[in-house]
Amino acid sequence: MNKKWCCDAFEHTFDQRHGRTIYVIAEPPSHASKFPSFWIAMSSVTSSDRAALSNGVIPDLGFPITIGTRVPIQHCPWCGRNLLKFYGLTPEHLYDESIEESQP
Repeated sequence: MNKKWCCDAFEHTFDQRHGRTIYVIAEPPSHASKFPSFWIAMSSVTSSDRAALSNGVIPDLGFPITIGTRVPIQHCPWCGRNLLKFYGLTPEHLYDESIEESQP
């Protein structure tokens, strides 16, 4: 097993983070917590479309839409490993500032 990833599904889902899909990501410790946080998220637009939306290019659909959402996770949804125990306090390869900045 590759020690960088808890399982192939977690790696594959992280690699999909710039598309229109479900993905996983981690964020570094913050002032609120000394531990990194792990998230499962969904985006209905690609990263490039997200950038256009943040620049004010928002279509008038006449109703609200959800561009993306996320929830914190503690265990891998596929293999069940405790993410903090597996990845430790410094899972830098799971950080992506471009995703963090565009999240709701």
